Amino acid sequence: DDVSIVKRYASGACHALPVSSDDDALLKASKEVKNENVQFVWTQFSEINSYFKKQADDEEKFNARLAELISLVTCQKNSSARKGMKHSVPSRLKEILTRMDCRIHTLYSSLPMNAMLIVFTGQGDTATVQRLRKMLREENESKAPREKIFKALEELQAQAEVGLCFVGIKH
Repeated sequence: DDVSIVKRYASGACHALPVSSDDDALLKASKEVKNENVQFVWTQFSEINSYFKKQADDEEKFNARLAELISLVTCQKNSSARKGMKHSVPSRLKEILTRMDCRIHTLYSSLPMNAMLIVFTGQGDTATVQRLRKMLREENESKAPREKIFKALEELQAQAEVGLCFVGIKH
């Protein structure tokens, strides 16, 4: 896992391997799953979290995202007819998701027979959720009205709380 996570959560009873990138995490996890003395391997790919953090920290991209969220919330007044906000996926995010898919496939391929692989997606764009909360807390001057920011936050937080879990046994 990322060095900061390993330092925070790893204890003496586990074999923790700090990494600096998702490719490094894949390499070390693939090696560990082949070790017959290891019964459980946990790894975290963090490129997507880094992407969301950079988007939230970039003022121009954040303001564009906020405008998109507000327009999606306000243009679709009937929330019961809406099944979540729909928006285009940026090409950079598609590339990250494609790389993550390849990493998971590679890790699965390196598993021994009868090994279980659990993939948990974690959460969505929590960086933008945190930035919106901070905006509301600090009551900064914003071009958007507070109530619209709050509605965008509500919708985005609901999406960010959704996680998926996939389990498979290698045959």
